[in-house]
Amino acid sequence: MRSDIKFCPVPKKTEYGEGTFLLDSVGVISADSGELLNPLIIAKGYKLGGMKIQVKNTPADITLTRKPLGKEEYILDISKQGIFICYGDISGAFYGMMTLNQIIEQAGYALPFLHIEDKPDFGFRGFMLDVARCKIPKTETIYKIIDMLAAFKYNQFQLYMEGVPFEYPSFPNMTKNRELLTGEELFLIDKYCKERMIELVPCQNHFGHMRPWVQTDYNYLAECSDGFDDGPWGFKEPEILDPTDERSLELVTQMADDLLPYFSSDVYNINCDETNELGKGKSRELCEKIGTGRVYLNYILKLYEMTKSRGKRILMWGDIIKKYPELLPELPQDVTVLEWGYDDFEPTEQSCKLMQESGVNYIVCPGTNTWNSVTGRTTTMINNIKTAAVNGLKYGALGILCTDWGDNGHHQPLCVSYPGIVWAAANSWNCAGSHSEDIAVILDRLVFSDRSGEMGRIVLDAGDYRQTEYKQPVNITFTMHLMLSDFGDSKIIENAAAEDFIRIREYFADIKQRLLQAEPACEDGALMKEELETAADMVSWMQLIGLYYVCTRDGDANAAKKYLEDFVAQRESVYNRFKICWLKRNKYGYLDKSLEKLDKPYTAAMNAKE
Repeated sequence: MRSDIKFCPVPKKTEYGEGTFLLDSVGVISADSGELLNPLIIAKGYKLGGMKIQVKNTPADITLTRKPLGKEEYILDISKQGIFICYGDISGAFYGMMTLNQIIEQAGYALPFLHIEDKPDFGFRGFMLDVARCKIPKTETIYKIIDMLAAFKYNQFQLYMEGVPFEYPSFPNMTKNRELLTGEELFLIDKYCKERMIELVPCQNHFGHMRPWVQTDYNYLAECSDGFDDGPWGFKEPEILDPTDERSLELVTQMADDLLPYFSSDVYNINCDETNELGKGKSRELCEKIGTGRVYLNYILKLYEMTKSRGKRILMWGDIIKKYPELLPELPQDVTVLEWGYDDFEPTEQSCKLMQESGVNYIVCPGTNTWNSVTGRTTTMINNIKTAAVNGLKYGALGILCTDWGDNGHHQPLCVSYPGIVWAAANSWNCAGSHSEDIAVILDRLVFSDRSGEMGRIVLDAGDYRQTEYKQPVNITFTMHLMLSDFGDSKIIENAAAEDFIRIREYFADIKQRLLQAEPACEDGALMKEELETAADMVSWMQLIGLYYVCTRDGDANAAKKYLEDFVAQRESVYNRFKICWLKRNKYGYLDKSLEKLDKPYTAAMNAKE
């Protein structure tokens, strides 16, 4: 078994000896510090192979001892004398226990003799979950994610907020008639994180991505109240605040004052990305006078002062400020820039080098690449995370923040994000020691508990169907692009053939057959299979749109009619199963907005049918 044990993250140094240590079903832990008591009790939540834990200050099977080691560093020894974990700080002790847990989960109570020396590449290892675009998880779902993050040695978690996912007390008109996150829930989530060595960082947009606010009650604060021309992307509705109006700052300040009391972190992510219409509306005159970059930075500095007065340091996205590299050195020294990019062709090295040369604190931010899809984009995810980690290490990044977005309806089930969580954890702790071929095995052993060895590979393959699509557009699968397009616009398929869409239907028919063989024994294993089967049917259903387009283009009216009728007939089943799966993990939230995305092609198909 020794050579077959898989770790995530991979320890920096592992040496095996000859022999095994037999651990009793009741594990007695000796701890030399009272501060360890709580995290060791929490460690029971990670099973330690299902054994009961007793914590004592007497000789025991598992002994934890503080040594002059670095922050988060630990040494794990298993020998005939027992199990010994040396640690530099409390987090190091906790991570040593998490590594021990991975050994027990795979080896049982007959543990191989070994010596592990371990510490992370990056001090900052975070995960961001979008809870703003439609899908708002139930508290128990968020707890499950936190447990997974702790097991894989993450130390930060962000719940991304734009729009109105939170019950802002000061804005009852914006929050009525929705099932949202409450302050009490955020307080409990924060506590749950701290017990697992994770910092819950408040995260709320303050500039861009303000659409639900500036399109309703606060339209008067929009940069372009009537919308704007976004060039090749066409005409768009208002999205950002007018930074020249002091009332914009007053609005986001009150939002912050509603949100921040529920977080213990001294860090605050103010976001401020994708301010695409800046200078196209109310700020145009000032932008022409002093420069668009200067207007942007001046607003950031106001947010900085507001945040600092509340005892917080800021994180902010770097996509806008890096367009004006001459301004980067003017950022306050305690600001951390989040350098994001989600495709495998991103100029990550160039951007990281710029940040380093500008003297800016920064974090690289790849993604799970599940958004704008139903089952993810596996190959892109793997390449994107590895590229970010390699260049972050090369050019002095503070860490990695793996993002999981919910663009255009958040249709992907939670489990298709697990490969990205695992892979980012591996690379943020030990980039050189991480190998993508291990992801499926790690998922099966440490997440899905699938002895059949099928589930991990199925989840990866479900996301890799993109490689067989007619096109691979940026930041979206072609299938989603097809669904979100104007129905009847045959230009989208250009020279596509019917076989391009039939191939994907056959691909997911095979996925469903393989799901029958999978045996995930984790608590939500049955639900994951249900979610993946529903996702497979959704992707297959969407291919009927492409087949309708092709047959219409080619003048095959009978076939076009048949595909259109099939699309309409299958809608109810797909629609209802999607709702059922959604509500098992998530609040109702903005489910209706997500369903509207599915309804758009359906409504158009009904009109075409008539």
